[in-house]
Amino acid sequence: MSNQLRSIEEINIENEYKELDEIEHILLRPGHQLGNTHYKIKSLNLYKPSTNQIVYLENVGVNDGLLKLFDEIMSNAVDVHIKRNGIYHVDKIDIDINIDGTITVQDNGGIIVRKHKVTGFYLPTMIFGRLRTGSNYSDKRKGVGLNGLGAKLTNIFSTKFTVETLDGKNRYIGKWSNNMREHTENISKLVGSEIGRHHTRIEFKIDLKRFNIDQLDLATIRIMQKRCIDAAATNNGLLVNFKSNIADGKLNSTWQFKDFKEYINLYIDDDDRQMMLHYKSGDEEVIVLPKNLGYDLGFVNGAVCNQGTHIEKIYKQISKTILETLDKKNIDLITNRDIFNHCSIFCKTFLTNPDYDSQAKDELTNKLGPTTLRLSQKFLDDVSKSELIAQLEDYYNLKYIAEKKKKTRKTNRELKTLKTKKLMKCSQRSNNELWIFEGDSAQGGFRAARNPLNQAAFLLRGKVLNTISKEPESIMLNKEFFELAGALKLQFYEERKNLRNCPFDKIIITTDMDHDGAHITGLLLVFFVMFFPELIKDGRIYRALSPVMVAKKGNNKKLFYNLNDYHKANENKELVGWEIDYKKGLGGLETEEYKDMIRNPRLQQFNWSDDLIATIKIWFDKTTDTRKDIIAEEVGYFEFS
Repeated sequence: MSNQLRSIEEINIENEYKELDEIEHILLRPGHQLGNTHYKIKSLNLYKPSTNQIVYLENVGVNDGLLKLFDEIMSNAVDVHIKRNGIYHVDKIDIDINIDGTITVQDNGGIIVRKHKVTGFYLPTMIFGRLRTGSNYSDKRKGVGLNGLGAKLTNIFSTKFTVETLDGKNRYIGKWSNNMREHTENISKLVGSEIGRHHTRIEFKIDLKRFNIDQLDLATIRIMQKRCIDAAATNNGLLVNFKSNIADGKLNSTWQFKDFKEYINLYIDDDDRQMMLHYKSGDEEVIVLPKNLGYDLGFVNGAVCNQGTHIEKIYKQISKTILETLDKKNIDLITNRDIFNHCSIFCKTFLTNPDYDSQAKDELTNKLGPTTLRLSQKFLDDVSKSELIAQLEDYYNLKYIAEKKKKTRKTNRELKTLKTKKLMKCSQRSNNELWIFEGDSAQGGFRAARNPLNQAAFLLRGKVLNTISKEPESIMLNKEFFELAGALKLQFYEERKNLRNCPFDKIIITTDMDHDGAHITGLLLVFFVMFFPELIKDGRIYRALSPVMVAKKGNNKKLFYNLNDYHKANENKELVGWEIDYKKGLGGLETEEYKDMIRNPRLQQFNWSDDLIATIKIWFDKTTDTRKDIIAEEVGYFEFS
């Protein structure tokens, strides 16, 4: 049984298979080169002449493909200004837009009027009328255009396209029609007063029917005007004159900015100007506004690009600084998203070989080098003292504090009903001491040595948690600390009640006098500093010191509580003839020594200071640069980055 659908004779291969030249292919499939050629509704920033402000407007009809035709001609002039690779420096651009689709772009540069030795075409002909030619094929391009195709696309989508350029010696006039299929050119010498004159003037009439419109509307011309304003803003000193016959010439305007900050003033009011932070380094500028405008604004090589690695790098540096600042204020829970939602970023940068996610150039994809958009420490310090910090503090108090209080109340209810078997109680109701020990080994010795009237003990029997960045509800998951808080009759964030209800006047941390013991002491201190600082401020937290070395001679003893004192005495020959006993932890103490430590304790009191929290965080938070610097200095080693 045959599976043939049609006979060979029935198939008209000439109708089904065609060969198109490159111009026909571009016109038939414009989306490949122009992007979207249909109108879409977007939200944009546009200039409002009546207020002399740039305002954020919603529901604006945008045809990206149509706008690209204007952008490519405009960007040619801007590229010459940026790269300074022409005969003359471009510092003035004149734009004239007619609603019938006729657009004129003129700059005060000039293109060399000379034939290319390889192609045999005049240079202006190559630039504007020959596909796959241009100066942007270099691996070190630094302009808006990508591969030299844009200007030809404008020519192809125009019914008429004329280029006039003077290079000081010669005049070139090139005329194209019928979507770049027909071309004439005229070259002449400049004579008399014309000698030395230079400019490039491009006039083209967009083939509007290919975009299903009869004329350019107000929104499209306003967007083109905004592109002109942006070009002046990102190229300090560049003068851009804009003119259009729409709206009785109300959009006619002249633009020139001395810096990026002057341009950003068009977006914000007087109050915002007082808050904004401005950073400038060479051609790069960054402005941080402690206010969410609903958008960020970025420029890469003079073209709008509001997303990508340039914006991400700025936010990453700012976010790191802000989170560190808030951490010092003991404000947690603030996220990167919270920071992004409380500020807006404006930036401009110039990159060699910029890469984008698409022809629309909406998102930068380059991996940026270490020096690109690297904000100075002074600027970041200004950020850490800015209005943005105050706003985030207010936001924290509004959103997170209520949530934290709710969780804390639940935790405190659990504490009130908590019972523990780790507490060895005493009988008095006042002037009491709570000795905190690690493990059960100290239980028997303490019970025998203590005064049961006023000396109680709490026995830690598990891993001691680092609570530097914990919340009260997470303490519930650590049995040791949760039961310790219960034994002390403490409530989270109830300072006055804790001072009144805590039955112990002295809370004595008792650990071995080695590195492990010091670390456990530190973790206990972190717990009290972060959650119950009132106990330290009231002078209730101590560490019991036990001897690490004991020298004996007959009935005489010398106790050394640190190795430095022991070594000093030994070097001074004070221990000649003495028997030396190294005490490896509390378990190494003799009965009388242990009893003496409990009955006649040598205590180190922990006192509160304004920088105590910051100091604790240096040593017990996740790796900090300050800690690394201190350790490096201790060992005589410095790492330079």
